[in-house]
Amino acid sequence: MDFDAAVGKLERDHSSLRKSRKSRDALTRNAKREAERRKRQYEKKAAEKALKQQQLDYVTSYWNGNERALGTVRSLGQPKAQEQEASHSSSSLKLSPTSIHGDGDKIALPPLVLESLSNREGGMLGGDGSPLFFRVGLLNPNYASFPSGPLLKDMMEKHIPNKEDVDDVDDDCMQDNATAAFMEEMSHKYISYTHCTVVEFTQEDGCVGLPQSIAKALLDKGRRRVCEDAVVVPVKRTVDPAGAAASVVAIPSDTSSAMDVDEQDAAMEEEESGASKTPGHLAWGAFDVPDMDVEVTMVTLPKGKACTLVPSLAALRNGFNNLKDVKVVLEQSLIRTRATLSVNDEIHCWHRGVKFDLRVSSVTPNDYGVVSCINTDIEVDIGSPDLEGDGITRSVPMKEQTDKVAGKTPAFSGGYTLKDVSTTTSSSSAASSVPKKANTPASPIVLPPEPPSDQKEGVCTILIRGDGTTGKRRFDITTTKMNDLFNFAAQVCSTPETQNNIASNEEFQLVTRFPRKVYTCSEHSLLEEGIKAGQEMLIVERH
Repeated sequence: MDFDAAVGKLERDHSSLRKSRKSRDALTRNAKREAERRKRQYEKKAAEKALKQQQLDYVTSYWNGNERALGTVRSLGQPKAQEQEASHSSSSLKLSPTSIHGDGDKIALPPLVLESLSNREGGMLGGDGSPLFFRVGLLNPNYASFPSGPLLKDMMEKHIPNKEDVDDVDDDCMQDNATAAFMEEMSHKYISYTHCTVVEFTQEDGCVGLPQSIAKALLDKGRRRVCEDAVVVPVKRTVDPAGAAASVVAIPSDTSSAMDVDEQDAAMEEEESGASKTPGHLAWGAFDVPDMDVEVTMVTLPKGKACTLVPSLAALRNGFNNLKDVKVVLEQSLIRTRATLSVNDEIHCWHRGVKFDLRVSSVTPNDYGVVSCINTDIEVDIGSPDLEGDGITRSVPMKEQTDKVAGKTPAFSGGYTLKDVSTTTSSSSAASSVPKKANTPASPIVLPPEPPSDQKEGVCTILIRGDGTTGKRRFDITTTKMNDLFNFAAQVCSTPETQNNIASNEEFQLVTRFPRKVYTCSEHSLLEEGIKAGQEMLIVERH
């Protein structure tokens, strides 16, 4: 009996072992299958990650190729603590903006930037006689990651890398895709940007001086590249520390003393307004500047060959198309103020104290929407404004205006040469297309002729200041009416609203600061209103 029991127990043990072995075999097979599945998933993810990295390398090479084509130089004068951070492709010098004097596109930078450029390998750029060019822009805080533009994303997704390396693929990629994807990505990276040169290196460390034209371009909502995100750019006006310190001095208690202080302030303001405003010098509180850091990147710009300038409606009303020689007017103004031309930039030209605003509609070459106008011949077309638009000119130059006089481009010592442009046809077509309102004159305001240069008696040189603009003109005080003076003030302010309002004396008046005297629009002569021969400065003042 014991033998039989032992045999039965042995059989049961063998059966249990067989079942356990089958179970272990099943577990082993399941484990192997799971391991193989996980291995395939890992390899798939690794392959996808490698593909995405190669695609990202592809578009990064494309981006870097365009940056190299622009000669981009970053890490300008940054402290050593920021050099490692600045080595990243998206980093560059960021400075706090201040307002400076100047009519063109010349900014002021801190001395640290000059020192950095001087210490660069190979010396400072621009040694061929060209100035130093910079791209200044407001970075978009909603710019999440690179790439963000649809064209660059599509380029990355469609790229299927082969077994060869893609380190040098950027040159071929640039030829195939030109610069459209690069420019679109720039429109996502920046709220707005423009280009400029430098006038001097005198700003405090961490600051950049912006003239009014550059500050206005950065704050112009119409030219912002980012349309899908409503980004609010805060603005500020710089404050003179000396003036702020003086403002905390005890105020006189008696009224006479307070009046003396006001008269002193008025006298100081009069003296300052008469002084020359040196480009690059600080202009405390003169105009709005962005209240956020401005990115400054050094670039190399192609020399311009052609451009299209479109006059504003105010310029047409002021008689821009009636100018006898537009070429000379543009040459004289651009030589003094401009070194770069960027698409959608607003430039100004002057003729006999009247300012005309024009917007850059297109440039050639147009790869990056900006050209240098130093030491080059630029062929200029005059376009017509988009009357149904939102005030931003995006028109194509009229065919009638592209007829140029061959072989009449004179050598120009300042480095600019604008070829002759036929403006006869544009005068009739553009002027006839200006919309007429009930309170808008059908033709440009006609001022009385200036007195002859040899006439000394009974002549007053009047300087008009208003809305950030100035204009100067000679008048015969015996024959010129106050209405003519108000019309001249309307032309100086050069906007349709101020034109109509000043001419009718509804919202504006002309005043002298010290002693204060108010002039109204009337049929009286200047002499009858008390304006004497010599010089006089009048301020446009709103009621």
